[in-house]
Amino acid sequence: MGRSGGAASVGSPNSERPAMDSALSPSTDSDAQDWSGFTRGEHVTLHHTTGTQLRGVLDMRTDDASVVWIQLHDGGGRRLVHRADGYRLRRG
Repeated sequence: MGRSGGAASVGSPNSERPAMDSALSPSTDSDAQDWSGFTRGEHVTLHHTTGTQLRGVLDMRTDDASVVWIQLHDGGGRRLVHRADGYRLRRG
């Protein structure tokens, strides 16, 4: 059987990917907040541009402060967030 000119196979350069929902698109670098002033153990709230809020304790932060891990309240687990993900970090 010969190969037909059907749909592109998964992983091929010609395969189309679904577009990201613009509400979940990362922010630009100019929108990104500097998280270097936040320290481990602080109670924080992450506010997303879509209105989502995450509350918890800052568990870890990378040296360049581009990524934080938050231990969420109410048994929500641990969440990794990059500063370009569209969240604003606030104390409390």
